[in-house]
Amino acid sequence: MVTEPLFPGEYDVRLYVRYADGLQIVQRYPVTVEPGQFVQTERGNRLRLQPDRIAVTLRPGGISSQVIQIENRMQESYSLRFSARDIEPEYPRSVFAAVEMQLRAPSPELEPRRMVRPVLTLRTSRDADLAPGGYYGYVDVHVLQGETYVETYTVPIYVILDGPAHYAAEIIGVHTEAFEGEQTYTVEVRNTGDIHISPRGTLYLKDESGTILRTIPLVLQPGVDDILPNLSGLLIGSGVLVDPGVYTAEIRIIEQDQVIGTTEVPLHIETAEEEG
Repeated sequence: MVTEPLFPGEYDVRLYVRYADGLQIVQRYPVTVEPGQFVQTERGNRLRLQPDRIAVTLRPGGISSQVIQIENRMQESYSLRFSARDIEPEYPRSVFAAVEMQLRAPSPELEPRRMVRPVLTLRTSRDADLAPGGYYGYVDVHVLQGETYVETYTVPIYVILDGPAHYAAEIIGVHTEAFEGEQTYTVEVRNTGDIHISPRGTLYLKDESGTILRTIPLVLQPGVDDILPNLSGLLIGSGVLVDPGVYTAEIRIIEQDQVIGTTEVPLHIETAEEEG
C-alpha cells in the first residue's frame, strides 16, 4: 500500500522474505514512476505534523517545552500561520485559562521537502487557583501559498494539572437496531468528570424477570480516542439478534477498571431485521 505521495522518478523497492528460523532474503526491484501515476488528493497530505497530540502533566509553577515537527511533503513552498482555538465557545476547561502558552517558530516559510520545528512552551502559574484535572484546546497551523489560503492542520493540546482527578460519566441515551444480521447497540455517554476519558462499557440485556440474556461489550466509536470533559461520545457494541419486545438494559461505563457511570433503562426492541 502506498501511503505517501510518490513523485515521478526512479525508486528502489525492497522485498524482505523471512523463512526458517530467523533467516531472511532481500530482493530489490527498480521501479520507475511516470507522471500521473500514484496521484493522491493533496488536501490533508501536503504536510506531516508530529506529534498528533501534545499531552503534558504540570505542577503549579511548572513548565514544559514541546516540539511540533512540520514536514513539507510536496515540491512547493508554503507559508505557515499559527493560532490558538478553544474546544468550543466558553469551554469551561480551556487550556488557555490554565496555562501561559508561547510558540516560537524559526521561520514562517516552509521550503519544498523540508521541515521546521516550532517550540511550544507551556507554563502554569504557581499562584493560580486552578483545580486539578485536564485542560484542553487546539493549536491550528494554517497553510498559505502566497496570500492564498490552502488548508489548516490542528494539534490538540492536553494539559493535566497534577492532583487527584475526578472520573465520572452520565449515560444520556441508548439505541438499538437490527443491522446486517446483528443487534447493534449505541450508548451516548457524557463526560461529567474533570479529565478526558477513553471508556469502555458493558450492556446487560435482561428479560422481565431480570435474567441476563445478552452481555454486550461496548467500545468507543471508530476514529475517536477519548471524550473530553463536558462533551459526549458514543460507545457501540453488537450481538445476536433479539426477538421483538421490551427488555431492560443495565449499562456500566468503565475507565481504567473503575466504574464511572451506571444506569438501568427499558429498551424497546422492534421487529428484527428481515432475512433475504
